[in-house]
Amino acid sequence: MRRDGEFIGVIFAVVELGSLVEFLVKLEQQESASAFVLYGPDHVLIHPKMLDRMVSADEGEIPLPETITFPDPALSMLAAGMESVIEPGEDENRMFTSLDIGGKHILMFREILGYGPLPWQIGLTFPASEVNKQLDQLRLIAFLGLGILVVAVLLGLLVGRAISQQISRLADSAQKLSTLDVANISELPDSRFKELAEASHSFNAMTAGLRWFETYVPKTLVLRLMQQTGDDVTASSERTLTVMFTDIRGFSTLAETMDAPAIAALLNHHFELISRCIEADGREGRIVERGL
Repeated sequence: MRRDGEFIGVIFAVVELGSLVEFLVKLEQQESASAFVLYGPDHVLIHPKMLDRMVSADEGEIPLPETITFPDPALSMLAAGMESVIEPGEDENRMFTSLDIGGKHILMFREILGYGPLPWQIGLTFPASEVNKQLDQLRLIAFLGLGILVVAVLLGLLVGRAISQQISRLADSAQKLSTLDVANISELPDSRFKELAEASHSFNAMTAGLRWFETYVPKTLVLRLMQQTGDDVTASSERTLTVMFTDIRGFSTLAETMDAPAIAALLNHHFELISRCIEADGREGRIVERGL
């Protein structure tokens, strides 16, 4: 500590080695993972098994157990392969380096600096089965997600195909309607989709109305009016017309023996025959009134 540039003292915290070891022992019991701290690559600073082997000052220049003789195979492997695992100039900001210990355990460690003349190695050893369990869960989730995706794509294709067929029928019927080919327009089926069902019902109702309308108004007349898009079809005009009157011989006597529907059918058939002849001629003349 300094005050106005003058050194006045030092504040530091002392943590007993035994307290840190007890903390790692509890961690190992609760999480099934063994954590440790190495002082340099050759000495063990903190390890759960150090409760049974406390250090003494007569163990050399560094009074700490050596990793090569410590009863932990993970530390022995780490000490033997340290130079090959950590390359010179490696990024110090990398989080962890991992080692596979005989396929049974996974060792993860990181080298940190600034806590003494030698770097510290902070590591964690845990069973490989824990990793495999998580990987199995990830694989299961991936397979389930893939299955859901496949089902969703298939459902999307089926739904899209159903919608496409319904729209194709509607477009085909609309194309026939543009030429007033009402007789060849099939009734559109119902649909599970509300919008398409409403469109089909409306189109079928319109087609039914046009069939009745076609009975009384010649189709060629309507087509000609539809082609006059640039003219006011409701405007009056003078034209030379030919009007044909027809009479059915013995109609009065015949009508006395027929009911109303039969008479209407007879007259409609009569006017239809005449309309066909006039429409086949292709001239300007048109039937003004036909049927009942």
